[in-house]
Amino acid sequence: MERMKKVFKNSLWIYWISVLLVLNPNSNAFASDSWFINAQIATTKIRSNSIILIDAREKELYDQGHLPSALSLTWQELSETKSPSKGNLKSKSDLEKILQNLGISNQSEVLVYGNPLSGWGEEARIVWTLRSLGHSNAFIIDGGVQSLREQGLSFTKQNSIIPPKGNFKSLASVSFTKNLQDVKSSLNDGKTIFIDSREKKEFLGFSPYGESRGGRLPGAKHIYFKEFIDPKGNIPSKNQVKELLSKSGISESSTIITYCTGGVRSAWITAVLLSYGYNAYNYPGSMWEWSSQSDKDYPLIKGFD
Repeated sequence: MERMKKVFKNSLWIYWISVLLVLNPNSNAFASDSWFINAQIATTKIRSNSIILIDAREKELYDQGHLPSALSLTWQELSETKSPSKGNLKSKSDLEKILQNLGISNQSEVLVYGNPLSGWGEEARIVWTLRSLGHSNAFIIDGGVQSLREQGLSFTKQNSIIPPKGNFKSLASVSFTKNLQDVKSSLNDGKTIFIDSREKKEFLGFSPYGESRGGRLPGAKHIYFKEFIDPKGNIPSKNQVKELLSKSGISESSTIITYCTGGVRSAWITAVLLSYGYNAYNYPGSMWEWSSQSDKDYPLIKGFD
């Protein structure tokens, strides 16, 4: 009889855990292949000093207060500096040197945080960069600075101590990227869906960030990247993402290419979609690169459909 009671209690406990996970799909449960890590788990790793911690916000915000062990790294430091290629990554050798100087080796676990509510998805851009170089042990801290503060972590204005130089080398990996010619060849293939992650006014043709031409890719769906961030700065549940995409006629079997101005906002959507099993790619060159090409061969559409 006692054994039966014990089995019943254990079953009831498992049942309530399952209910809680269903009611709160953004609880600590990320799949093992997710690009995101829960702030509570991240905090344990940060306190153990067993990881490389990156603050992806702009340097001014880093200087105003950051986690004591966090190193400053902006997405621009990893990208080309001249227009119209500012969205594309630097050479692999240059990237290796930058990452090595941050103490990153191939065996390092790298956690990256930003401010999802006020940022542009910079933390996702950096993790996308690392994973594009074959470093799969890199993760975005879900909820960013706000979630880390809620975990009781303190912030400082003092510069962090840079760890000894790492030996990072890029590795062959599954591609999460589409380039200019990939995008051009996919425009009329009847299979690829493009998500324009910019604001609606940009989608309609306004070009506030130095694009040579305004507009959107023909047939592109507009889903602003902030739609993939909930009011607390966390990513939506898989079901919420599925519902959001279905409104634009996008299914779990779709091949998706995301773009924005320079592949930053779109990197956030790519990270979310890949974490939930979608076949998604980031176009880093995005509108800076595409709009600099000839209108005849690289068309853009303005206004309402």
